[in-house]
Amino acid sequence: MAEIEKDGANKPVAGDVDIIYLDAEIAVLNKPALLPVVPQRFQPSSDTLANRLWHFLVEKEGHPPEEVRPFVVHRLDRDTSGVIVFARTPEMHRFLSMSFEGRNVEKEYIAVVEGRPDPPEGEIDLPIGPPPKPTHKTRGKVFANVPGAKPAQTSYELVEALGAASLVSIKPHTGRRHQIRVHMVSIGCPLFVDPLYGKRGRYPEDKPVIERLSLHAHKLSFPLPNGERRTFEAPLPGDMEAMISLLRWQGLSCIM
Repeated sequence: MAEIEKDGANKPVAGDVDIIYLDAEIAVLNKPALLPVVPQRFQPSSDTLANRLWHFLVEKEGHPPEEVRPFVVHRLDRDTSGVIVFARTPEMHRFLSMSFEGRNVEKEYIAVVEGRPDPPEGEIDLPIGPPPKPTHKTRGKVFANVPGAKPAQTSYELVEALGAASLVSIKPHTGRRHQIRVHMVSIGCPLFVDPLYGKRGRYPEDKPVIERLSLHAHKLSFPLPNGERRTFEAPLPGDMEAMISLLRWQGLSCIM
């Protein structure tokens, strides 16, 4: 598997999994927010999406764990919900990994951001990298246009104005760490809830509308070895639906 083996954190773990599609070669899931895909460096808990899927496959197919262990192809942030694909064979793992590296995968996210993007549709082309001099305040962050940064491109489109916020469709064309979050900050529209890059986070004096990033991986399209291209979608989860409804109502209230 593609994650770090540490403290026995990788093992089948019982837990809910939302299966979008499953066959002998791939497993496509709708990841819930606040569940890491793999054990995290400073919180190596065994309750991860990969380990839950592993347990599900063991129970469903009745084979020894080592025969059904899934392979991690890509990641979503712990606080991000949405569609994610796992490979079930080494061959498919290599194929999908090369597809991601070769930018032959299309990803679409739905986000609620602060303010209004101007222009309402565009492309952000800014390299992203770690801070030149890491400090306590920059720990865990990455930045645009810093020395040693790697190319990064993101397209966005305004879907709906929500009062002081906006509903935006976002398509990252590269896969840099925190790319969407950093690129939206660069145009003055950070995620509406983002404790690392935005103004609203998990703080008593500034209670967020939802308890995680206002970001959802809505659609994923990738090729298969037989030449077929498959597209999978994950509907907006309840917390983001409720947040959008609240912001929509607040925007109408201001007009009235």
